[in-house]
Amino acid sequence: MLVYGNHTIFPVSYEYGRAPEAENEIALSSLNSKELEIGIDDYVEMENGDKLLVTGIYSDITNGGKTAKGVMDDDQIDNEVLWSIFYISLNDGIDAGEWVEKNHPLYDKYSDIVNINDYMMGTYGPTINAISLAATFSKVITASIMFVVISLFVRLLVEKERLQISLKKAIGISSKVVRRELIKKLKVYPVIGIILGIIAGCYLGQFIAGMFLESLGASGFKFVIDYINLFIFIPGMVALIFIIAAACGTYEIDKISACEVAIHE
Repeated sequence: MLVYGNHTIFPVSYEYGRAPEAENEIALSSLNSKELEIGIDDYVEMENGDKLLVTGIYSDITNGGKTAKGVMDDDQIDNEVLWSIFYISLNDGIDAGEWVEKNHPLYDKYSDIVNINDYMMGTYGPTINAISLAATFSKVITASIMFVVISLFVRLLVEKERLQISLKKAIGISSKVVRRELIKKLKVYPVIGIILGIIAGCYLGQFIAGMFLESLGASGFKFVIDYINLFIFIPGMVALIFIIAAACGTYEIDKISACEVAIHE
């Protein structure tokens, strides 16, 4: 689909190049560029024989991700116009939602007026919601896996050091002290896991998500990092899971008696 008009009114971010400014220039969506194997400074031939210079490549997931932008006159367009979009800027202090609701009845069945925020959510909303749902689901799965792995690891460690724990109890060291010492040894693992997880999530995760979205036409994808969530919520969640899992895993220490070491000998 070819979108032509003044593209400075509602500009987009270009992955490469710039918006078309002259009648012999055109910008292609990422999927169009890859399918046609055309890049910046190449020429694309129109159905009427005109050759237009490609000045920019941008991300787009609308209309199947295959769109183009130009500034041609009406007599240069062979196909019929599918639809036209007019952008309206409101004065400061005017609520866009109320203005749309007030003026919406003035339009007939062949036209419509929408808030740009509603238009953006209608276009990108399903993708954003899917990513948010995947993020929430991954947090729950990750928390469950962490709890199981940490608790099993602690149980195995307790069983491995069963005789040493029994010996400590035989010389008068309480279960509480033994448990504290064991958990202290394990603290380094969550710290390393948090650091590696943040690095992998910010870089490797962005790369994987970018590859998926690029197949839909949204190239140049980058994470908008929520630093409060990244450096406070996630480490706090890991610390809480570690404490709960360690407490469950070290519960067996209370059942180890001081005489076990003597029986073993």
